[in-house]
Amino acid sequence: MDPVPALAELVTALQNMVSRRISTFDPIALSVTQLQAGDAVNVIPASASLGATVRTLSQESLDIVRAQSKQLARASRRLTDAPPRWISKCSTP
Repeated sequence: MDPVPALAELVTALQNMVSRRISTFDPIALSVTQLQAGDAVNVIPASASLGATVRTLSQESLDIVRAQSKQLARASRRLTDAPPRWISKCSTP
């Protein structure tokens, strides 16, 4: 199966999560900054991945974003019939 449509759906879902599911009184900034899916233009890639950053004002918002992002990743991966692989790293400036 082609993982690219699932990745594209996930990017859209993440952006919608920020604008629709998160309180405007405790805002977050989510930036999808990296997409990767194969090296050849004429071959369906075996996998696809994205990189993103999240900035929040509270730990509670960060926990919500992490949980909802993981849930969205699982849902979008169902399009490819492949188990989701979720890697999350947290750091502070």
